Amino acid sequence: MKKITAVLIIALLCVSLCSCNSSLVTTIKGYLGQETVEKPAGYIETKENEFYVYDVFKKHIELLEYKGTEKDVVIPTELEGKPVTVIGESCFYRNESIETVIVPEGIEVIETAAFYCCTSLRRASLPESCVSFGEKLFSWCTSLESIKLPSGMTSVPDYAFNNCTSLSEIIWNTTVTHIGVRAFSWCTSLNTVVLPENVQTVADYAFFNCGTLQSVIIPPKTEYAHNAFEECDNATITGGTVMSETSDVSEDSSEPEEISQEVSQTIS
Repeated sequence: MKKITAVLIIALLCVSLCSCNSSLVTTIKGYLGQETVEKPAGYIETKENEFYVYDVFKKHIELLEYKGTEKDVVIPTELEGKPVTVIGESCFYRNESIETVIVPEGIEVIETAAFYCCTSLRRASLPESCVSFGEKLFSWCTSLESIKLPSGMTSVPDYAFNNCTSLSEIIWNTTVTHIGVRAFSWCTSLNTVVLPENVQTVADYAFFNCGTLQSVIIPPKTEYAHNAFEECDNATITGGTVMSETSDVSEDSSEPEEISQEVSQTIS
């Protein structure tokens, strides 16, 4: 039985090497009991160039990991003749070189923690084409000074700008309706917050410990959590109503968390 098993595995490996068929590699890994990550429909292969590791799909490209050290980054609009539409989870995680980033029109999805803990990042430009944003988007980007929220961001994700301690300016869009849990907590350079008229809810600890905050103007119909502005001792809050009930939220860490960057890939 052991000989038959060994012959089967060798045969599959030989066919895989000849055809470069990544699905066979996945089959072998599964047979051997190794953990695999199932790719979405349309996935072809994982490749890399000088700057990125990326997934190739039938109709688009997803960036998985940035490998460069440039200070000023313009994310490509296409690779291999296909549009880049997704910036994957933790793509720029803990990159300490990048100072400015331009995310071009055509990007539709920016996944969780895409720019997490990029501590040198000062400016970021986000496209109007993007309609899906993950949590912890720019969390712990301690040098980020200003951000303009694109119209596709109708909900500011949980922890999106948590611990952006240099953030002094938020340029709101008119479409945002919800501000997530700890979205701007520990943004200790904010002085004034004027929420746009369409904001309906402000979640727990959304602006927790923004100690320099002096003035908060909230639309009359907006509801905010009782702790949304906790530890903002110098702030004068005008407008809005306090929610009667809020959910339990875990305590925020005083240090950035470690996020796994394991990428399951077959690079050809």
